[in-house]
Amino acid sequence: MNANALRVYTRHPPEFYNALKKHNEKAEDPLYIFHGVWAEEEPLTETLDSFNEESTSKFRSEIQSLIDVVHGNADIEEEPGHASGAYTADVSEYVAGWIIGVEWYPEMVKGKNDKHEGIGKYDGDYVFTENASPFEHWLTSMMDFTIRYEMKIIIRNGR
Repeated sequence: MNANALRVYTRHPPEFYNALKKHNEKAEDPLYIFHGVWAEEEPLTETLDSFNEESTSKFRSEIQSLIDVVHGNADIEEEPGHASGAYTADVSEYVAGWIIGVEWYPEMVKGKNDKHEGIGKYDGDYVFTENASPFEHWLTSMMDFTIRYEMKIIIRNGR
């Protein structure tokens, strides 16, 4: 196939990360992943607003969980429809990037933009926007949250 990167939509079982690490330890050319962070769609469709505290809190929790997973430092309890188990393989060096969210519903994006008109610019620790829509502001804040959390893990691990 000659691919050097894969898109991973959401958390996979621990065996996936174990296999990736095992493959890359032997491979001349490692395989990288662009890891997606799944957003629970139900609260978003109910509120049409990702600024909703429940949606934002769940999404941040998922971001943290996935970062812990790729750093091999997570023990995820069983939940129907979701991968779980002990994640011990540190594959963080093979994460080429994060894909924040899903295919966002146009109605939710429009609803957020209409409901929070006037929220624009976001000035974070690592990323910023100018002349942004409210949804772009929120999404950028989630990107900034992702980078901050991963930097915390990297510093804690002494890398």
